[in-house]
Order: sequence, then structure tokens, then C-alpha cells
Amino acid sequence: MRYRIWVPMDSRTTASPTGQTDYAFDRHGGWSWAVPYLVGIYALGLQVDPDLSPERFYQAALETGSYTEFEHAGRTYRLGPIINPPALIERFKSS
Repeated sequence: MRYRIWVPMDSRTTASPTGQTDYAFDRHGGWSWAVPYLVGIYALGLQVDPDLSPERFYQAALETGSYTEFEHAGRTYRLGPIINPPALIERFKSS
């Protein structure tokens, strides 16, 4: 799909419930991890531009996203745009 923004949703290290200095690593995640991540980046954007609309955020995320390529079974695949928080926030600072 051409208008999809990719966000991290797997392989996360988080605070562990086993102790104050412990960490937990989870290999598999899902939308329950992706949505808060995306909303958090939107909140950062609002700190830079309090009038930032969801539509403008989405368009800027598409335009500033990164791409990665990988090969599998003799084919090259291109994934993206992958949200690029530093580039996205810089876009809002300069607009």
C-alpha cells in the first residue's frame, strides 16, 4: 500500500515487572505497541507546533519517512516509509 506509514512494533526492551533495575525483552509485539508509539510522536510534534493537524502530521510522516531494502529468494524488497522521528520533528520546526 502506497500510503502506509511503518512504525516499530516488534522486538522491544521495556521495564520489567520483576524489579526496579530489571528489563524484559519481547520479540513479538503488535498494534497495541505501534499505536501508542505513533501517538507519542504526534504529541512531540504538537509540542513543536500546537496547531499541528493529524492530516499535516500524516503527510509529513510520509514525506520524511525512511526506506530500507532487503533481498529474499532472489528478489529485492523496499519497505517504507518508516517513520523517522528526528526528520519529522525537524520538519515541524522549520515550517
